[in-house]
Amino acid sequence: VDGSGGLEDTRMRHPDQTVALGPVPHRARTRSRHRIVALAAVAFASLLLTMLVGGSPAFGASPIEAVIPELVPKAELQLAPDGEVNVSAAPSVPPPSGRTSQVIVEVEFEIVEQVTAIDPATGVEYETWGYRIPGDVTVSGTPGPMIRARVGDVLRFTIHNPEGNAMPHNVDFHAVTGQGGGAANTTVAPGMTAVIEARLLYPGMFMYHCAMGDVPEHISRGMYGGILVDPAEPLPEVDHEWYIVQSEYYTTSTEPGLVETDRAAITAEHPTMVVFNGAKGALIGANAPVMQVGERARIYFVNAGLNLI
Repeated sequence: VDGSGGLEDTRMRHPDQTVALGPVPHRARTRSRHRIVALAAVAFASLLLTMLVGGSPAFGASPIEAVIPELVPKAELQLAPDGEVNVSAAPSVPPPSGRTSQVIVEVEFEIVEQVTAIDPATGVEYETWGYRIPGDVTVSGTPGPMIRARVGDVLRFTIHNPEGNAMPHNVDFHAVTGQGGGAANTTVAPGMTAVIEARLLYPGMFMYHCAMGDVPEHISRGMYGGILVDPAEPLPEVDHEWYIVQSEYYTTSTEPGLVETDRAAITAEHPTMVVFNGAKGALIGANAPVMQVGERARIYFVNAGLNLI
């Protein structure tokens, strides 16, 4: 993604051609009518969406223009200010930056492959794959950390796959426009590191996940997380913010001990466990979301799945 965030003109251009005029076949006329109907439907949908967001095709910004700010050239951007936190482990959320300017946000992930207690109460263990902030050995990496930036920022993302791992991995950011969301350029075999930069053009809460090899297995083993792109106009203040991710495990057993992946169950959409934040009981005890009467909270929720809603 280039620093300007502009769109390249990819329309096909054809040389002048001499066309013999004659009767239009019935099938061609039918196709033409279908195209007209389709174009009319698209135009109506665009008009309706524009009205819903409070604009007007003639007198206001289009829906896309309404959310994409004027972009500062990348060469003029500074790094995020010292003290700004852009990444945190679940269920914590990085605090709002309070910035009104666009910056370069630097985030680094380390890939984790390890045996994790996915049901600590009964002793069920499973080899999960995930992402974590480098050096944070207190987490399993499932779900991955939450990233927070602001619309118009450039994400400078570094991913490292330690030599002790067995599998290649990558990251597909749904917040990054373009094919694969950066997956091709973040693919790293064990012992490799990759760096990408991408302009965050749209505000919202987006999923990211591994898109390497058998994608359903990589996701079901825990390679997912969320990235929040704040709008230019900050959201109203709240007393609490939490990051919660729903996911499923597909295992050969739920008996105590180390269990394996049931690949057929993934295809059949029959999970053995549905969990929040990577394991049974992950949101109780010290990690339980607690608020007092009269307080307001905002939950950033990721439906990682990969099958159930």
